[in-house]
Amino acid sequence: MGRDAAAGQRVQFAIPAGTWQAGELLPGGRYALFGCTMAPGFTPDCFSASPAGPLLARWPSRAADIRRLAVPDRANTRL
Repeated sequence: MGRDAAAGQRVQFAIPAGTWQAGELLPGGRYALFGCTMAPGFTPDCFSASPAGPLLARWPSRAADIRRLAVPDRANTRL
């Protein structure tokens, strides 16, 4: 995502249901405006975060990203 449409970047993106998502600023970034619209609406009982361990087992090639963005293995993953 980004603001440079000529380079193929998009200002918004639809993420399918059941897909893990995370976000971060690029190096040197100072701020971002982030929003998440869900349909049907969000309820805490439909949310779960994943600890790093299961994600690392499934996608070892993304280990650096997972370690940086996933919740710690012993963290509460429910709201």
